[in-house]
Formats: sequence, C-alpha cells, structure tokens
Amino acid sequence: MQTTTQTARTALVMHEDLWVRSHVAATLGEAGYTVLSASNGASGVRLAEQHQPEVIVLGMALPEVSGAAVLEHLHGCPSTKDIPVLVVSGREFDSGEPANTSVGVRDRVTLGDLLPEVERATAAHG
Repeated sequence: MQTTTQTARTALVMHEDLWVRSHVAATLGEAGYTVLSASNGASGVRLAEQHQPEVIVLGMALPEVSGAAVLEHLHGCPSTKDIPVLVVSGREFDSGEPANTSVGVRDRVTLGDLLPEVERATAAHG
C-alpha cells in the first residue's frame, strides 16, 4: 500500500481584532492550514520571517507596527516579498503605491470571501 504525505500549508493571521483573528484562524484551520496568529504588527513580522507562510491575512489597524508598515516591510524583505497578503479590514486600505501588488495584496477581502481568496492566492504562488 502506498501512502502520500501532504505538506501542511501555513497561514499567518495578523489582525488587531480578537474575534476576526479567531474566526479567520478557525476557518483556515478547518480548511487544513496550520495557522499562526499575531495581534500586533511586530510579532506578525517576526512570525512571517521565521515561518514564511504560504499566505498572510492582514488587518490594517495593528498596534505597534501598522498594517501599512507591515506591508512595506514584507515587500522589502527578500524572504517574505513573494508571500501573498490578503487584507481584511474595516478601514479603507490605501497602499500608497502600486508596487505593493507584487506582494499579492488583495484589497478589502470580506470574511465570506476569505477561503476562496486564500486558495486563489496560494495557487497563484504555489
């Protein structure tokens, strides 16, 4: 009998709101992702660099390091620049420059569209 080993996909959820962070983590966990989470930008950036997840779900109102600053850092870091980032935020998102699209930023993903957007983003970069 032959068995196949499937590599676990990892997602990082960086969001300031505990309910959103928990809901996104549960949704991705049920879809088979190993989920890392961070409640602030500083710890989220460290997790992204350390684990290099397949996708990042990002809130823009993070404490310590804002979502915009996190995007700028991820875009400038060789180990994280190609990780797709999905923005889930109640605030208006203004990337400031189109260069952020190379990070895979998806503007204003709703929770209802989260899983299809995550699957699309990881397939495009997988």
